[in-house]
Amino acid sequence: MAPPTYRDATRIQIEQKRQEKRNSRDIKSKKMLQTGALAKMIQATTGVIGMDFNEQYKDLAWTDKSGSFNRHNGLPDLDNMPLAFQLKYENIFKYAQFFQKWIKPILAELIATFMLVFWACMLQPGSADPEGAKSPLVFALAAGINLTIIITMFWDICIIQFNPCMTVAFVLAGVVPRRLLVPNIGAQLLGAYLAALFASLLRGEALGMIPLTEDSNINAVFWSEFFFTFMMAFVALAAVLDPAYQHSLTPLVIGLTVTQGVFGGWYVGAGCMNPARVFGPAAVISDWNFHWIWWVSEIAGAIFAVFIEMMIFAPIMVEKGSTKSNLLWWRLAMWQMSDGQITGKINKHLSAWRAAVSTHEHNE
Repeated sequence: MAPPTYRDATRIQIEQKRQEKRNSRDIKSKKMLQTGALAKMIQATTGVIGMDFNEQYKDLAWTDKSGSFNRHNGLPDLDNMPLAFQLKYENIFKYAQFFQKWIKPILAELIATFMLVFWACMLQPGSADPEGAKSPLVFALAAGINLTIIITMFWDICIIQFNPCMTVAFVLAGVVPRRLLVPNIGAQLLGAYLAALFASLLRGEALGMIPLTEDSNINAVFWSEFFFTFMMAFVALAAVLDPAYQHSLTPLVIGLTVTQGVFGGWYVGAGCMNPARVFGPAAVISDWNFHWIWWVSEIAGAIFAVFIEMMIFAPIMVEKGSTKSNLLWWRLAMWQMSDGQITGKINKHLSAWRAAVSTHEHNE
């Protein structure tokens, strides 16, 4: 048998020292247990690290009013927890609700918009390569890829918008709460500004502008942005207004819609489809020339998409057995008819339906 090497001897010494430390800890624990010190230390520690909370974690109740409960959007439901549990942890539960309702979705908009605008600004060739901006291929593909990445990333976290037009559209469609309209748009604009600022610092020049001058065909730009934004919003609304529409290619389809918009708008100076995308670079260099065009045309296109989707293509019922409908004219007709403007059995039936709708919406 070969004698132990130096490495073997070192390993044996290390193991012996570890065993000595274990024995020393065991001796100390026995002494503390005998004096009652260990019990006092455990009691103090559980109050600090919340071991008693972990034992009662099974008492937590969760709720979600969006109808698409997942591990990201759940809210602690104080009303359905034991009273003692509520009182003891009320503050942390209230903060969790505030975090889920406000902080998470707003920060998601800021970060997502930052990613989009930063990529867009850094992609521009700038003064170093003036010939590089002659083809729409790179910009169109990059825009579509960027959207696909961001939408896929945030798919389960929240209904991501990173676009003031989409925020307006989703709020009008009832997909995003009205309370988030202003905060989300504010976060998007801040994210866009920070992205353009950092890009300009890294590249040493202002980047990301889509220039419009007196020589530009303003009419063509306006209507191009209107229709391209309409198409983008229309595709997105078709997915979010139908809970059963869970196609794995949805983020890619929305991204490709933007790619098509960049291709189509390239030769008239359009293809933005996102006011935040041009707001960031404009704010960095304080250039607001014709800036209103992006906001007015694109928001108008998004609103038109909401009207078309909810008046024609939205599902007449959200799910089988539910009285809720995303088809606007059907929803309005039910309410109007149940107010007594028609008579007979149909009116009685619709009155009962309206009562069911009221109960359903109240429970939400």
